[in-house]
Amino acid sequence: MWRAQWRVPQNEGECWMQNEFGKLMRKHRRAAEKTFADVATALECSVGYVADVESGRRAPLGDEKFELFAHVIAVPLKDLKRAAVLCRGAYTLTVSKNASPKAFEAGAALARDFGNLDDDALSEILRVVLTAHK
Repeated sequence: MWRAQWRVPQNEGECWMQNEFGKLMRKHRRAAEKTFADVATALECSVGYVADVESGRRAPLGDEKFELFAHVIAVPLKDLKRAAVLCRGAYTLTVSKNASPKAFEAGAALARDFGNLDDDALSEILRVVLTAHK
């Protein structure tokens, strides 16, 4: 497995991002009328861990917990991932070891030049990726 990460720049005044994931998690947990214990049981973790993530004292759920939480609480996975990226300040691109050399090349180029791409280039990348998933 190959991983590339790139950072999302954060200004000192943007402290709200640190708890964006926790706020979203709390909002949806309460709407689903689930307790910390309900969520902890589903995620196979401690009640304290769930409470700490919601309060912003711990980093967002790991990728392996996202789908479980989204299923238990019925929250869109894309909303959770967006909030986690804002909080973590980084994206992770995972490429299977069976991927073609072109996948590695494309991932590396994207990671290297991501911050320099204008909106037109990003729109084109989105169009290509979203079209491939239809």
